[in-house]
Amino acid sequence: MMKLTKSKLKQIIREEIQKLDEAKYPFEDIKVGTQIHYGHGVVYKVTKLYPGGFLMTMKNFEKDSVGTLYQKKAQIEQGNYESQVKMGLIKKVK
Repeated sequence: MMKLTKSKLKQIIREEIQKLDEAKYPFEDIKVGTQIHYGHGVVYKVTKLYPGGFLMTMKNFEKDSVGTLYQKKAQIEQGNYESQVKMGLIKKVK
């Protein structure tokens, strides 16, 4: 039986959490019409796909709480999308 050290256990937990984060909203599941929910009630709708990224347009938002924090249109690359999912900026994808 293998003895687990504290550092090895922490590493295993980190790797498993990373797998869960990456699998939560995979980039490959993004299609035209997909809704991406950010905080503050901001929802974007994917309007166009291209290799390695997509374009999206803001569907709705609560102007009082957001101000000019979010753009009306945005271009997102795969790496940026995956980073936003890992950081928890993207709350839900449908």
